[in-house]
Amino acid sequence: MTPPRLLLAPFLLLLCFAILLPALSSPSGSPSGSPSSSLSRFDIHGWRWHSLSLRRDCLRLASLASLHEADPSRCSLGELREAAEFVDGFNHGGLRDVEEHLFFPWLEAHAFSGRYPSEPADAARAREALAELKKRKAALAALSEQLPSSPPPAMRALSLSMSSSLSSILSLQDSSLVPFIADTVPLKEQSAFASRVVRRLGVLAARAHLVGMRDAAHGHPGGEEGRLFEERIPGIARKMIPGWRRGMYKKRAGRLEDVRAEEPGGAA
Repeated sequence: MTPPRLLLAPFLLLLCFAILLPALSSPSGSPSGSPSSSLSRFDIHGWRWHSLSLRRDCLRLASLASLHEADPSRCSLGELREAAEFVDGFNHGGLRDVEEHLFFPWLEAHAFSGRYPSEPADAARAREALAELKKRKAALAALSEQLPSSPPPAMRALSLSMSSSLSSILSLQDSSLVPFIADTVPLKEQSAFASRVVRRLGVLAARAHLVGMRDAAHGHPGGEEGRLFEERIPGIARKMIPGWRRGMYKKRAGRLEDVRAEEPGGAA
């Protein structure tokens, strides 16, 4: 006789997918109070929030490195390196994997293939933006790969440099690619992309990433990203986030959870 736990496993896996699939994209429609008209027609917010989450973690890693330098008894070198592994391997690694294997090929197939009509000049500008984005992403990866093995002062400098690079990357994405995707690719096609992301990341990793996205969106200046997160992420997923934070995210993020994301100028 099959043990009850094994009988429940497929059901629980399907339930996890049912919660996470809509959570990594957003429901169709134009919510009130969205940051811009482009964002109201854009459904792949998990991509934007993942970059925000990575930037936040870079700032937190810089703060943790400063804590270690000031008093190693408050943060050991081992704890600092574990945090750096989380930033490079888990957070940035997950973003790179999704972009390189799913998102960029998806863009080619849906936004640039001629499958949907677009102005030639707009498509040309978007292609230029994508090429520039890939260059900046490659430079970011070169910095990130140095994090785990760098001494604390260099780790702090690298983290701050990554944060600055991510600011420029986010600006490029939101000013060029987000409007083009919003104007070109139907919402239904955008939303369908989320299921592939969850399968690529895995259910457990996707949960942890969503926790980081939530914190980054709510911590973003102005409050618009936080409001967008609350509007676009289904209520059942939002209710699960505290449990996912306690159950898995804190174990992965380690000591990063004990420090704030301090901007270079001193603001959190």
